[in-house]
Amino acid sequence: MKKTMRMIGLGMLACVCAQTVAYGLDRQWTGTDTTNNKLMTRNQNWVGVRPIAGDYISFTSASIGWNKPNMNDDFLTELLRARTSLAQDITMEGGASNNLRLRSTSGLAIENNSGQLLWIDFSGSLRQDNDIFSTSVNASEVTWRTAGSNSVLKVTPGSITLECDLLLDVDGISSMEIGSSISGYATAKGWDITKIGTGTLTLSGSSILTGYTTISQGTLQLGANQPIGGNSDLVFADGTTLKTGGYDGDFDKVDVSGTVIVDFENVGTSQISFKDSSAVAWGTPALNITNFTDGVDSVRFGTDANGLTPTQLAGITVNGVSGYALDSDGYLALPVPADEQEWVGGTNTDWHIAANWASNSVPGAAGVAIFDAAFASSNSQPTVTSNAVVDELRVLAPEQDVEITVASSATLGVAQASINMANAASNLTIFGEGAFVQLPGTESDPLWDVASTNGGDLAIDTDSFVISNGVALTINVDALRTVDIQTSADVSTASVTKTGEGLLILGGSNGWSGDTTISGGTLQLTADNALSSDSAVVFSDGTTLEAEGVSGSFSTLEINGSVTFDLDGAGTNALAFADSSGVAWGSTLVITNYTDGVDSIRFGTNSTALTEAQLADITLNGEGNLVLDESGYLVVGPVPVGDVALGTVSGVGVSLAWGSVVGQGYEVQYKTNLLDAVWMSYTNLAGTGGELSVTSSVVNAAEFYRIESAFSE
Repeated sequence: MKKTMRMIGLGMLACVCAQTVAYGLDRQWTGTDTTNNKLMTRNQNWVGVRPIAGDYISFTSASIGWNKPNMNDDFLTELLRARTSLAQDITMEGGASNNLRLRSTSGLAIENNSGQLLWIDFSGSLRQDNDIFSTSVNASEVTWRTAGSNSVLKVTPGSITLECDLLLDVDGISSMEIGSSISGYATAKGWDITKIGTGTLTLSGSSILTGYTTISQGTLQLGANQPIGGNSDLVFADGTTLKTGGYDGDFDKVDVSGTVIVDFENVGTSQISFKDSSAVAWGTPALNITNFTDGVDSVRFGTDANGLTPTQLAGITVNGVSGYALDSDGYLALPVPADEQEWVGGTNTDWHIAANWASNSVPGAAGVAIFDAAFASSNSQPTVTSNAVVDELRVLAPEQDVEITVASSATLGVAQASINMANAASNLTIFGEGAFVQLPGTESDPLWDVASTNGGDLAIDTDSFVISNGVALTINVDALRTVDIQTSADVSTASVTKTGEGLLILGGSNGWSGDTTISGGTLQLTADNALSSDSAVVFSDGTTLEAEGVSGSFSTLEINGSVTFDLDGAGTNALAFADSSGVAWGSTLVITNYTDGVDSIRFGTNSTALTEAQLADITLNGEGNLVLDESGYLVVGPVPVGDVALGTVSGVGVSLAWGSVVGQGYEVQYKTNLLDAVWMSYTNLAGTGGELSVTSSVVNAAEFYRIESAFSE
């Protein structure tokens, strides 16, 4: 009995040794089998023979044939790699019944440093473990790596099962995407996924793992909603970036160690939430959230105002603005103003010095900067020397006008209530070499309220002016008051609405692309391209546009009520609007002080850019009967007939063709003797904006034709 047992033991030992020798042989795909160059089970598609359990699967300079190998069987390999000598992209395909198991003794399971695409895209399951001698779950770490210029590794099988922690190494000139559902082997879910390398990792699948997801270097790009398990803690190291890509996710706690960027990318809508992370020790946090659109995107920590500590919140900026807090539901937002500080000035005029404020405290992002009492001296005007944000600038009745200087490289931002001059008795000017920024409101859209009957106008003349993306800014200018914006606003998706009977002056080339709506008073343009060509222009009843010798290409024009365009009789005005024939107009457009041959007003690029009904609502220096010529310019009609093409029609007679204008009629007349006093009518046609033509049978020895244009009745 003992001898038998010893013999069995030796037999088992011999079997294990034989298996060990088989592992690690390099099998190189060629894809050159003349019978079937697609199947991975055919020896003729490999250098030597097909891989068996534990061999390497390699794509190299030998891989010159079919580049979409079909994994038509289950494979067990120690290492899958694309080497530097590979000269073409490789996509591994296969059906749902074909599975791939990676068992690595070296700690490296997948590698692509070829400079090509290696795409693992079969429909079956990819199972990752790392110990060929163990049938139990092993907690060691295995690496998937992509390196080298333009190397791309895409792993998108039907599913991925992990039996170990996974290290994803993406260097700075390559990329990696994992687009499958990820789970743990058997019931294990606690595996960690760690990304290293300065390149970009895109996660576009799903996961139920509960271990840590750690971004130690580089960028994590979301490529789908919820690509990381909701019970997986996220850890971001110093210098790393999360890009949301317009996708959503509800994640576990988040750890921020150092400077981390969360980039919303101005793409779509991203709703990102983390569980309460107040108990997580952030290491000197600087969480910079960029390209965030208030009211569209959101970031949440927990479910109440306690999801982060004050220290954590102090390290967060949104679009460069600090001072954010969590609202009662845990959403990151600028808090409701809590402090009101009154400027008095002193020997030093620096905005940031507490002694210059009556309460010896500088207003913060939730604060109100008030200008009311007399300044310490006439020279005590405030100077913003570094970035500052307040919720509101409020001007009341100081003894002098208020002049805020924004120094070079500094920014002054306003948020919720913005600029309050409803009871001002003095003017407010914001100028200097720095930037003035209108930030989003946290609870309602921002308002500039310049409505005092006691005096008080507003002027903006900084080197840079920004209305943040998505902001719907209302500028209320009461009668006798003026808001003068001389700075060009940067490109953004903001919109601007002017209310009140006062005057809004735009003296720069402004880039907001949302609607520009004039609900009351006068809009005066003193610079070329004062409105973006992407901003639809809407005028309400009783409003006026004054053009002071300017040109501009604007978006569509909407007229609601009686509206006046005053070209002021000074300089040359060239106003061009987009085709507005699809915009509903109501009532009249009165154009005054128009100088023929000097000024021009254009719609679209042809005579169809306004409807006949719209044209009937326009007067030009008191004249009606207006049309658009063939290039879209507004003119007093009828427009003379241009060149007429005369042709012959075989067996029929002659043809006449000419360009037409919408709103005009055309009468084709003829006579048989030029000495006859009367032209006879041949036919009448209505203008279409395109070419009109008529064919006439010649029945007389001589026939003469002419075309007269007139307004259609």
